[in-house]
Amino acid sequence: MGGGLKNKIATFLIFITAAAVLVFSFGIAERAVFYPVKFKEEVLSAASAFSVDEKVIFAVIKTESGFKSGAVSGKGAVGLMQIMPSTGEYLYNKLYKNAEKKFEREMLFRADLNIELGTYYIKYLLDRFDGELDWALAAYNAGEGNAAAWRGAGISIGGLPYKETREYIVKFKRAYKKYNKLYS
Repeated sequence: MGGGLKNKIATFLIFITAAAVLVFSFGIAERAVFYPVKFKEEVLSAASAFSVDEKVIFAVIKTESGFKSGAVSGKGAVGLMQIMPSTGEYLYNKLYKNAEKKFEREMLFRADLNIELGTYYIKYLLDRFDGELDWALAAYNAGEGNAAAWRGAGISIGGLPYKETREYIVKFKRAYKKYNKLYS
């Protein structure tokens, strides 16, 4: 082999190695930056307790709050899973029937409780809508009554009257697909 060919092969091998390192590094960076698994212990605990796929919970948190535990929406939803205080109180009272401590809105800023209540609610909605994740998500975003009425009227997920809810489901599905790809 001539020196020119050896140099071309060496350059090619260096290029391939560098490309592999970049691809591998981007995958790690993509996970850490764009699709993190923050609050992992809390998510895994709640997912296990209520038999919900943890990637569903990570995708809901990513979609709802971007992992900001102090998030408050314009409509008043609070915390990582963006729970409305009235819903939070209802869920808290169902989950902690004999709790000595009365529910307070500020409790929804606690990551552990927010994730527990949100996961409990997701499980309830999955059961309510026969395991159909799209309908559970529609209910989570637009309210259980709205989702039940739409479903009962034979409206498809793609034809939901609330644009925000349709976009929410698309955004969730994108995140859920990424979590499945990156963490399976």
